[in-house]
Amino acid sequence: IEKIKVDEVPENLIEEEVKVLSQGMSEEEAKKNKKNFEDKAKTRIKTGLILNEFGEKNQIKVTEQEVQAEVQKQLRMMPGQEKMVMDFYQKNPSALASLRGTVYEEKILNLIKEKGKPNKKEISKEEAEKILKEAHKHDHDHDHHHDHDHDAFESFVVTLGEITDPKAFSDQVSTIIGAHDILRLKGFAAVSGKPMRLTLQAVGPRVETYFDQPFGDTARATRLVVIGQAGLDQAAIEAALKSCAAVH
Repeated sequence: IEKIKVDEVPENLIEEEVKVLSQGMSEEEAKKNKKNFEDKAKTRIKTGLILNEFGEKNQIKVTEQEVQAEVQKQLRMMPGQEKMVMDFYQKNPSALASLRGTVYEEKILNLIKEKGKPNKKEISKEEAEKILKEAHKHDHDHDHHHDHDHDAFESFVVTLGEITDPKAFSDQVSTIIGAHDILRLKGFAAVSGKPMRLTLQAVGPRVETYFDQPFGDTARATRLVVIGQAGLDQAAIEAALKSCAAVH
């Protein structure tokens, strides 16, 4: 993304994106990470502009049927609360527009995958053996870094109470993931009034949720496993998730 040239990114867009990234943080923490957030904001905005340009050039459109299909997907994610969710989208055009944007982005990415050409190259047996030999030598030379490699990633568990709004909670979790460079997040949440666990699976900021099984005799609680590169700010992430659960 950094190598692709686009026009100057508008300052107001950067400010709005920084607000999203720093949501749930203290003022001091937000100031401390401002430069990092501004860089991330520029990358996100440039990505959006590039995808949008690709979509326009390829005349990608989102039909009303596709938007309604996405609404139905959201309804299935919240059994028993279908009417509430439907009312929310009917009364909030911006939320519906956000869903349309999600569908648009998915259609763009799918087309990019279809147009992408794999870079395959046939090699001889001798070339293959040479590559394997060099790879083996590389592994042997770096064997003393084995322990360090294990330390390249870290994970921890955050335990929270019940949540009340699964959609708002997952959206906030997505924001926290982006703000703290979390690579993966997984676990389940206890939703007030729901006997089933809400499973959360996230790779990057894209969060998927679904109800899987009853809690049964297990204590009702929200339990999330956070995974990322070494150096994660565990205290800040825990504070943001707890703040998010308290509101939602």
